[in-house]
Amino acid sequence: DMGGVKVVHKQNGGLLNAWNDGIKFATGEYLTFVDSDDWVDLDYYERMFSALGEKRVDVFCSGGRYIERKEKTETVKTLETPFFYQNGEHREEMIARTLVNWPVGDGFLCNLGYVWDKIYRTEFIKERVIGWNKRSNYGPWPDAMLELCIFTKAECIGGCLEIGNHYRMNVTGQATSRYWENMPEICYNWADDAYNFLINDSAFKENILREAFTTRCASMFDAIATQYFVHPKNKATYRKRTQEYKEFRQKRYFKEALRYRTPFVSKKMYIKFCLMRCTGMWFLYILKWRNDVKQYSR
Repeated sequence: DMGGVKVVHKQNGGLLNAWNDGIKFATGEYLTFVDSDDWVDLDYYERMFSALGEKRVDVFCSGGRYIERKEKTETVKTLETPFFYQNGEHREEMIARTLVNWPVGDGFLCNLGYVWDKIYRTEFIKERVIGWNKRSNYGPWPDAMLELCIFTKAECIGGCLEIGNHYRMNVTGQATSRYWENMPEICYNWADDAYNFLINDSAFKENILREAFTTRCASMFDAIATQYFVHPKNKATYRKRTQEYKEFRQKRYFKEALRYRTPFVSKKMYIKFCLMRCTGMWFLYILKWRNDVKQYSR
């Protein structure tokens, strides 16, 4: 423990294990998470606490993040306006926003299913959230599962428009771009845990939350298509992958997700899902070829 910084040396047990250990060692009134491929402005949290003021919240969200792509920086917004909800106000909406991007006007705001844009009341996390993970591997989506757990338990939530988190794109080994050889299992386990977690919550009876869960399953199927079925590191034969694709498409949670257009699914995305459902692997290869051509022709 040096100058308020505590360094913990431990065997690599994965991201979820590191998060849980970090929570156990936290002693301040609030805690936060910074991803290894992120960096934050020196005054980022100072500005957030200034916006929070004297309010006491379980979770306090910031307004988004900066995406650092080579020499170009773009802003991804999470919130449109500041807010402060008590006693479970707008509970269904806030839980839904951990699963899907939120429609605003003609566009969408980034969803709240990430750990990087928030501070959390330490006592709340220690008492009601720690030990939240039922399985040890959620692939590229551990954030969404953690935030789903947090927002279903939080009673007081706030948000400001301050931004100070920077995300470096194209870093080798990033969870969102790597090849996961057990991706089908990861996707199903994530959906199954999320469903079993939500089904016991009264908010799940609301259409908005069911639609958000359905949309999340559809977007995960979209991810598994490019990060597994047609990924260049997948060395299985086309025939084997086609069979696996057909079988996965019929699994619980994902079968209906590709058929049902929710308010969170754009027309373009819905057409894509229809093509994936009707043409199978052929469409995925055409889509991959198109993206590769665009990437290498720049």
